Amino acid sequence: MKSQIKRLLNLKPPGNIEPKKGDCWLVSYPRSGNTWLRFIVANLIYRKKEISLKTIDDLIPDIYARNSWRIDRQRPPRVFKSHEPYNKLYEYVVYMVRNPFAVCNSYFRYFLKTGTYENENDFGIYFSKFLKGELDNYGSWKENVASWVYARKNNRKFLLLNYDLMRKDPMGEVGRLANFLGIESDRTHLEEVIQLCSMDRLKKLEDSQWRSWSSTSGTRGDLRFMDSSENLKGNYLNERQEEGLRLEFDHVMAELGY
Repeated sequence: MKSQIKRLLNLKPPGNIEPKKGDCWLVSYPRSGNTWLRFIVANLIYRKKEISLKTIDDLIPDIYARNSWRIDRQRPPRVFKSHEPYNKLYEYVVYMVRNPFAVCNSYFRYFLKTGTYENENDFGIYFSKFLKGELDNYGSWKENVASWVYARKNNRKFLLLNYDLMRKDPMGEVGRLANFLGIESDRTHLEEVIQLCSMDRLKKLEDSQWRSWSSTSGTRGDLRFMDSSENLKGNYLNERQEEGLRLEFDHVMAELGY
């Protein structure tokens, strides 16, 4: 209980990283598109660099990867990946939200990939923990999303992005993102970024580099890390579970238009 209270009150910087003025945080509940978002932001900022799984952790570090040397050598603009619930120490925040049904399915596949769960028969156990926010230290989907949306909703240093809308209108949403980051981008540059960050290209990068990337090294090679709502294979939720998820998350889902 004490550790949960400390996490919610943010008495300690997440990942033991001391936020600095001007830092930008790419935040989301797990499996909501944070890796895709990191690639988009990296390609917006670093126009002349090749962005791949081999370089993304250097350019936009994952605060949970324990790569303190990468953190220490960051120079402005410092941008980090995070899954933390609301943290008042974060100055600029881009928060990515994704439909919780897709998140639920995707997160289970991720746990299968990492070996946390052995097979699809474990979904019932997983689902109960997913609803209660007992899978990790980030709270439930509802708690994590609500903590940011309600605390920062009208703050000019906060940008809310919807994963599904970004898939439908990448030009408009990536344009909004560039504007928030203070990056001047014409249509040609935005189109180039979108192409470099297409799901097809990211999957090709995963196919060739997954064994050496920290997030996938040592995991099952027959399951992908990269996914998208329209091609996510496997709906593990039965009708009763879908109803339970909607009832549990209904208020926040309605706030977001789901």
